Amino acid sequence: MLERDRQLVEQWRDGNTGRGEELMAHYHRYYLSLCWRYRIKSEDDQVDLYQEVLIRLMRVLPNLTLKSSFAGYLRRVFHTAVRETRTSTHLAPIHEGIVNDGPDPDQPVRDQEIVAAIEECSEGLNDRERSVFSARMIEEKGFTDIASVLKVSLGNLHVIYHRARSKMRRCLEQKGFRV
Repeated sequence: MLERDRQLVEQWRDGNTGRGEELMAHYHRYYLSLCWRYRIKSEDDQVDLYQEVLIRLMRVLPNLTLKSSFAGYLRRVFHTAVRETRTSTHLAPIHEGIVNDGPDPDQPVRDQEIVAAIEECSEGLNDRERSVFSARMIEEKGFTDIASVLKVSLGNLHVIYHRARSKMRRCLEQKGFRV
């Protein structure tokens, strides 16, 4: 993965914008998981922040050398952009979240109901459960990777993950969703 990321960054730096698009497309789900983790729910705010992150990446691209995967670098740029954007613009503080102004006419209402229910149910998870659930279900990381990041044993991680899934299932079923 690291070698692939390095090659794409080098080609992007050399003027091949298609490689930059490929790299960003590869990490798009990861970007969305970061938005979810920071409670950036409005699609407009996600797009604005994505553009800010892309601008920051373009500024440093001539000097960018990857020592680890692009995901780690993207996370640092994202975090800095969120922190600076939230102090200077309309974005709400992390603990308040960002409220969606209403239904998007381009999306089915049912999809929005499911997303809203998942977001609401995730509030019932503690921070560790939410992190594990997000890493596994949204970022699609393996148990070994998650355990090493959180510095817990695999057995403990499986217990945390099982509890998080059980809580989410119960909550979604109470809201009328079949899980």
